[in-house]
Amino acid sequence: MKNSLSILFLFLSLSSFGQISEQKIFNGSTYQITYPIEWKLDESGRNRTEFYLFHSPTVGKFGNNINLMIQNLEGMNLNLDSYTELSQRQIETNGKLLSTVRKSKNGLEFHEIIFESNYNSIEIRYLQQYYLKNSKAYILTFTAIKNEYDNIVPKAKEIFETFILN
Repeated sequence: MKNSLSILFLFLSLSSFGQISEQKIFNGSTYQITYPIEWKLDESGRNRTEFYLFHSPTVGKFGNNINLMIQNLEGMNLNLDSYTELSQRQIETNGKLLSTVRKSKNGLEFHEIIFESNYNSIEIRYLQQYYLKNSKAYILTFTAIKNEYDNIVPKAKEIFETFILN
């Protein structure tokens, strides 16, 4: 019996190890992010993004994704509190704010929000992190169809953890 349990444990360990996915690193001029090779990188700059990482095929014209936008805040006199407040007011005009929390990573404070809205009659849920550094706002966003969000958000959070500002 003891040998059977050892063999079962070894088998489960090896099968778990086999599920570790290969990673790619994307370096922007002021940031870095690591992502699984299964996610497709789009650096086209469409919709004023730095990049998109697409998780799955599109539904109509929508694909679950992670994206990064950078806004120049030069001369706007915004800190993380005022930027977050402004963003939340904009979200609440057409969406529903679900959570809002201040966090810290690698000594840098950021704000994380989760909200929902409709996009072309599709219910969408967003996980968004705001970082402010050197008069710029870095808005890292995971966007998913609401009923697919819970299945994909754990992997999206793993990717978010790799985001580094230089």
